Amino acid sequence: SVVVFNFFFTSPRFSLRVYEHGAPMTFLIMIVAALIVGTLTDRLKSQVKQSTRAAYRTNLLFETNQMLQKATTEEKIFQVAQTQLHKLSDRELGVHPGITTGGKHNSTIYLLKTAAKVYGSVVMEGSESLEAFENSVLLSILGECALALENIRNAREKEEAAILARNEQLRANLLRAISHDLRTPLTSISGSASNLLANYQKLDDATRVQTFTDIYDDS
Repeated sequence: SVVVFNFFFTSPRFSLRVYEHGAPMTFLIMIVAALIVGTLTDRLKSQVKQSTRAAYRTNLLFETNQMLQKATTEEKIFQVAQTQLHKLSDRELGVHPGITTGGKHNSTIYLLKTAAKVYGSVVMEGSESLEAFENSVLLSILGECALALENIRNAREKEEAAILARNEQLRANLLRAISHDLRTPLTSISGSASNLLANYQKLDDATRVQTFTDIYDDS
């Protein structure tokens, strides 16, 4: 702009020579002003870019969180991970339970894991790495999905433990009922047999027959 101004608007016109005494100072002021404005504009654009990225990251993670809250099975969580990661990277990818080694030579593998366990893996086509911003969002999505998988498995383990506890309680109740049902006739059998042993000679035939009959019935 300074060169154009010099060429068209200062004497001699259509030349880069300057005859006016104050023109160099004007040019200097124009250049300084241009540098300041350009620096501020570049800084503002950088801030806008960062704000846009932060908003995009927040929206994507919020959307992921909402989808995960509605996911009730591991299969649905894997689908959420695949959908959101594809939206982020715009690359072909596959999400698999456990650790997979079936990726192509030009693919990248990421893990759905918590501090304690690996729940799945993501095979993403393309050997070139993601930008730092995209990679941070990807890791956040993987972490959210891994926590959702952990919560589902913990809930299933608690449910299985509760079912096992109920089964154990039912078994204990059944054993108590059987023990009670067995104890009553055994007591009668033991009493009748003891009576026969102690008083066999004193009992008449009818009483003996009745006692034997009672033992037979109870057994």
